[in-house]
Amino acid sequence: MKETMKIRITFTEPLLATCAGDPELFGTWTGNKAPENAGPEAEFIVEDELHKGSTVFMRENDKPFILDYLFKGVFKSRCAILKQETNTLSAELTNFRKIINEGIFVFPRKLFLQLPPGGVLTWLERPLRCQTMQGERVALARSECAPIGTQLECQIVVPVLRAKKDKHINLLECVHEWLDECKLIGLGQWRTASYGRFSYEVL
Repeated sequence: MKETMKIRITFTEPLLATCAGDPELFGTWTGNKAPENAGPEAEFIVEDELHKGSTVFMRENDKPFILDYLFKGVFKSRCAILKQETNTLSAELTNFRKIINEGIFVFPRKLFLQLPPGGVLTWLERPLRCQTMQGERVALARSECAPIGTQLECQIVVPVLRAKKDKHINLLECVHEWLDECKLIGLGQWRTASYGRFSYEVL
């Protein structure tokens, strides 16, 4: 038995794209380094006027979208944090990564972005700093950026789960718990700088 929740997400901070903009670079990664079943995302890459190192939104019929797995990724990261707190539903879950990977589904696979009236995709450039054996290094990152007010709608399907003896765990309530955390940390790139934060409503 499964339960379904439909939500609308509205981004309260700009959303940065995560997909490599260089088709050759992305194709090399999918061909040589990607795990099995990573998906044929390369066919959606926009090729015009993009530089190496840029990240872009995938497109279909010129409409930008993100893929469903972004939600699974942030669900797992937030659940791992919440499991450290004793007063959370996530603390009751065992083997939560397997539950999220194999039991929770986000539909549709392509989550099309609905830009606000008059909204357009722009570019955001910022320096990236890291410490190496040779000292600090700085590189320039460039990402496509969806404006504040961008929306998307999706359905989240979860199993009805009995996890511990006679105690039922409502996974839809867990999803609410993760979304409440995810809306603070955000989606997409540069989340540590508050990009990709959102609010959500259940439809």
